[in-house]
Amino acid sequence: DRTAVLSEKAAVLTVKETFTNQNLLGKLYNIVQHPSIGGPFLDHTVLVDSNTWKGFSAGNPPPMLEEPIVYWPHMVKNSKVENLRKLAPGDSPKVVSFICDKDAPLGWITASNPGKNLLIGYVWSTSDYYWIRHWCHIKDNVPLARGLEFGTTPLPLPFGDILKKGPIFDTPTILYLDSGEKTVKEYIAFLMEIPVTFQGVETITNENNLITVTEKNTEQKFMLSY
Repeated sequence: DRTAVLSEKAAVLTVKETFTNQNLLGKLYNIVQHPSIGGPFLDHTVLVDSNTWKGFSAGNPPPMLEEPIVYWPHMVKNSKVENLRKLAPGDSPKVVSFICDKDAPLGWITASNPGKNLLIGYVWSTSDYYWIRHWCHIKDNVPLARGLEFGTTPLPLPFGDILKKGPIFDTPTILYLDSGEKTVKEYIAFLMEIPVTFQGVETITNENNLITVTEKNTEQKFMLSY
């Protein structure tokens, strides 16, 4: 059951979802929200920021899928270190999963295009979603799509394989919902105007219906009241 409420005061959308297991038996499950961006908003200048920590690249061989460990905003592909804040040239898709900052009550991810004066962001409780997956696709050196995914698992695998792997970085990769049980998860999506000089996002807070975005390097604050 999904409820989506758009603020009358600002470009802020609150999405609340209630999941109920109507089966007679318990069920393994995962939830991954999959917002994606593309052109004309997405180009080589777009900056992606999030409050993530350590992670790993998809496609690593089992059983140690999480090795080698990488730290946001970097990934290693073909022995080359890349910065995921911007899409680097290359044709092959990249998928990298990171764990949210465990000490932060909120998880967040943003994509900002200063040239278009626009930032799109997502904010949620880290108790609901504690993994962030960055899916990047460039073809003929043109950015085609970028997934700003957040959810309860870093692994795009069948449940049996996820269950066999177990937790990664001491964090669950699969959940269980008993028969008749309900769980509620919520996130917020928002749009914000930014200047052409915008350098990216350092932190985000959401208190008393006020979203505050702090800019990298300048510490300037941008606010949305909803």
